[in-house]
Amino acid sequence: APPSKEAPSLEKQAVATFGIGLVAMGEELGCDMTARTYLHLFQYCDPPVRRAVPLGLALLSTSSPMKNTVIDTISKMTHDLDQEVAISAIISLGLVAGGTNN
Repeated sequence: APPSKEAPSLEKQAVATFGIGLVAMGEELGCDMTARTYLHLFQYCDPPVRRAVPLGLALLSTSSPMKNTVIDTISKMTHDLDQEVAISAIISLGLVAGGTNN
């Protein structure tokens, strides 16, 4: 029998990290507080959470005024040793900068 290809499973913590960003997307104060929380998560959490943090930051800052600080933070994440974090950060930069002149 041929080997079956299973779809990669999502980590529960990574999905919860996206959920934080989705809840806080609408309000300015919530975005600021969540951005600080994401930076703490990136510094202290396990690799699945660290891989989700750049995308969560991009969710917070799509068409919002806090883009400059988020772009600087995500661009630093592109140099991370974990390749999946770096790829996630590159995709996040595309989401944040899409439709702008940056």
